[in-house]
Amino acid sequence: MDNFGRAAPERPTHGPVSSDESSVQLMAKEKVTITLDRAKAAQAQALVGNASVSEVIDLALDRLIRAERLRRDVLAYQRVPPTQEEIELAVLGGMGDLADDTDWADLYPEPAPE
Repeated sequence: MDNFGRAAPERPTHGPVSSDESSVQLMAKEKVTITLDRAKAAQAQALVGNASVSEVIDLALDRLIRAERLRRDVLAYQRVPPTQEEIELAVLGGMGDLADDTDWADLYPEPAPE
């Protein structure tokens, strides 16, 4: 784990990408110029332990990507009503296993308009 509680990638960040690896984790980093609110950046740095601005932005992007995927998953789930078996299964277990990177919106796309 790194300083932000994220799991370190198990594979090197070079070479071919297999289908089971996250493309986000394996993207090469490059320098970019951005305009940002320095006060927000300083506040974010303080919240995560005075990390560099680059580390704070990287962490923020990781969290945004995960939050958007979760939001889309919830929307996709709401479009497909659960079966009785799924309802009964949900009653049995906790929510811990639902915190994954499955793209539910991709698995259950909206039907094309007729």
